[in-house]
Amino acid sequence: MINIRSLQHVYNKEQVLTFNDWTINQGEHWLMLGDSGSGKTTLLHIMTGLLKPSLGEVVINDAAIYRLSNTQLDHFRGKHIGFVFQRPHLVKSLNVVENLILAQSLAGLKISRQRIDEVLTALSIDDKKFNYPAELSQGQLQRVSIARAVVNKPALIMADEPTSSLDDKNAAAVLDLLVSQAEQGGSTLIIATHDSRAKARIEKTYLV
Repeated sequence: MINIRSLQHVYNKEQVLTFNDWTINQGEHWLMLGDSGSGKTTLLHIMTGLLKPSLGEVVINDAAIYRLSNTQLDHFRGKHIGFVFQRPHLVKSLNVVENLILAQSLAGLKISRQRIDEVLTALSIDDKKFNYPAELSQGQLQRVSIARAVVNKPALIMADEPTSSLDDKNAAAVLDLLVSQAEQGGSTLIIATHDSRAKARIEKTYLV
């Protein structure tokens, strides 16, 4: 499913981040653990094609993603990878449904209102489908972010510190949603976190 090999990234020609090789099988759930500033977000961005490494390669579903053209990589990422950012990055001028339609469109997929309704219902946010981001609570925004990440049924779901700003109740809810959505779609799940609460939910760990 995923292999990262001999990965290294250099910042400002002096700060060198080196990552251990990692093989992840389809459908597995992993925690990427490390202190703040250890390089978790950098590795996530490299694995999703958002940041080209200085050395090494990332192979997803037999595709070495940094050998793809920029256009090919954009379509590959949109179709195969769902990303949940630490803070929701929704288009403020679009309502919830329109944000999900945009995710389908950018992936080059056929627009499916049925799939959108299905995901929003599963995440208990279907009553907010025509609301705009500014009208939603933090917890609702996080659910919409998860909906956007899973709407295209990606093979890989990645989340960057999804529980860091949440209390225990909401953190548990977000972890349950991520795991349940991954299980329903047979997706591989990787959560980058330094939140010890996540360790009770997912056993496999990769240390940065």
